[in-house]
Amino acid sequence: MTGRGLDILKLKLISFVGTVLLTVAWCGVIPQSLLWLKMVLGFLGASSLPVLALVLSEAMKHTRNITIYMLRLVLFAALCAFPYYVLYHEPGSAFRFSDYLSGPFTVFYCVGVLLIYDKLPYKWLKTGSIFLFIAVSVFLGVEYAPVSVIIAYFVHIYASEKDRKFRNFNILLFSIAIGLIGGVLLLFGNTKLYVLDLYTLVPLSGAALAIPLLNRYNGFDNPVEHKVLRGFLKFSFYVAYLILTGGLALLKYYVIAGNVT
Repeated sequence: MTGRGLDILKLKLISFVGTVLLTVAWCGVIPQSLLWLKMVLGFLGASSLPVLALVLSEAMKHTRNITIYMLRLVLFAALCAFPYYVLYHEPGSAFRFSDYLSGPFTVFYCVGVLLIYDKLPYKWLKTGSIFLFIAVSVFLGVEYAPVSVIIAYFVHIYASEKDRKFRNFNILLFSIAIGLIGGVLLLFGNTKLYVLDLYTLVPLSGAALAIPLLNRYNGFDNPVEHKVLRGFLKFSFYVAYLILTGGLALLKYYVIAGNVT
């Protein structure tokens, strides 16, 4: 029995639905003339970022072998790199390393920086590492950086029950700031903030939608007890994401772009 609330399996399902919405919104299958639809889907899909951050933070605590977990993530990121490139690279544009950095790489990156944060001995080093790795995430072009990385820090650092109010407050305040600042810049005709696309950034304020979901986490892992089924569910989300990116890449390349011989 898992009791009331949401266990990790349910949170994974919710985060995957949000991931689908985010991917469909910004991968290029929706025409720019329907920008409003892209932003609505992006806003709703942004709720997946805090939920996924909670899932990976819990995985770090409970995995039997963090090295194996990290290797699995980086292998999965490598498998997703090419379909992700087909999906997000604009034909004729210059090479960008970020075109290969899919969602699994974001998870890999966040797990890595959180592990470093946990191991650093002094508070000033921990704080300095946060600013450093947030800046690096933007430089590398980690998906939805810096928002995805900042939220991962919020969820991980304020993981205890007594600190949840700080987690919720920070996510809410950060989301409002994204919406207000980005919205004002768009209103005055700006579409970029440094290298960040404001049309993509502003809808990420929808991360605040996840706060009630985070509060409903009941502390339980996958409730399925059958060993084979547990193993299937463990890897099903990896496979589902690969199918999602691969399927949308084929749709974009052959149908939308018209590259049919």
